[in-house]
Amino acid sequence: MESKIQSTKSFLSSKSIEIESTNCWFRNCVQWFVEENNSGSLNDLHNFVYDQFILADLRDVQLNCLPANILEQEKLMLNGKFTLQTACKT
Repeated sequence: MESKIQSTKSFLSSKSIEIESTNCWFRNCVQWFVEENNSGSLNDLHNFVYDQFILADLRDVQLNCLPANILEQEKLMLNGKFTLQTACKT
């Protein structure tokens, strides 16, 4: 299982999605796919987890996107990659 988690983490990283291998949502997503798709390929796993991540509410994923003190800053230069999600109100 750990090799699949690391491989999927690397795949997501190649898509500019940085997630810790210890993230509960991520581990459960990989585990669910493996349990439900015994004959699924590694490519199928990668695509499944990527699709689930795109569809997920990042609050559920518990992925820290921006620095915790960002609201306290008047100006802030961000360096690096950040995963952001916008909410659409209809």
